[in-house]
Amino acid sequence: MIEINENSHSLSKEDKNVRYINHVLLSIGMLVAISLAQMWLKPFNQILFMNINEFGINVDPAIWCVLTMLGDTSLLWPMLLPFMRPSPRTVFASILAIPVGGLLSVILKHLFNAPRPAELREVFDFNILGPVLTGNSFPSGHTITAFAAACAIVMTFELKNKQRQKVICWSVIAIASLIGLSRVMVGAHWPFDVMAGACVGWLGAVSGLKLADRLEIYWQKRVLQKVAIGLLWSVSAINLFREFDYPQGIAAAWISSALATWGMIFYFWPMFNDGPVD
Repeated sequence: MIEINENSHSLSKEDKNVRYINHVLLSIGMLVAISLAQMWLKPFNQILFMNINEFGINVDPAIWCVLTMLGDTSLLWPMLLPFMRPSPRTVFASILAIPVGGLLSVILKHLFNAPRPAELREVFDFNILGPVLTGNSFPSGHTITAFAAACAIVMTFELKNKQRQKVICWSVIAIASLIGLSRVMVGAHWPFDVMAGACVGWLGAVSGLKLADRLEIYWQKRVLQKVAIGLLWSVSAINLFREFDYPQGIAAAWISSALATWGMIFYFWPMFNDGPVD
């Protein structure tokens, strides 16, 4: 049984602010460095892309398609529902990451207006899975979503068993990294797009955590949690009937729906044993 650390949010306001500032400064510094590399090291970016993309041929294409689909917001957010009962802050911090993460994504995409790999396919050949995408390559939106969720989990979900907590944290970071890597494997993004997406996602999550702290009085209410569960579970169910750009990755929709259903059952189970959770 997973034992949640009841003192997981005992940090003082000052300590939380210092923690947030450190994460913001590190993420911005890395984003600036990657943005400069995007402008000045394009040949290296292309060579790196070719090597990574070529290596992906050795793996079943369905695996890359599943991973890349897991970076879709409509699939990934419902997968966070198992955290709603033990750590609702994790779920709402992820959702509240959308404004800053989305805004930064739009600004950077239009500022750089970088071509997608497919637009240079006449220059060099590589493997493409799924749709042939063009325009606004920098940064990767799927990677933003993946790392926003990963950051929210890493910075909010604490267990009494610290060893188990480390395993969970490193696992979600590894999964987010694989989702980012899959964007190169399917031929949709350059490596620098993925790196920038990771930084933007982390920044978005930190802003989401800050907002979650300010709005705690609202998301602590059971009624809002139930509304969020209902909406996210409904999205996961609708996804089972959607047509996606990566047919080989349809298993991602079932994974999302299964985790969302598990999270919903896990949340409401006490109502059947001990009465209403309210």
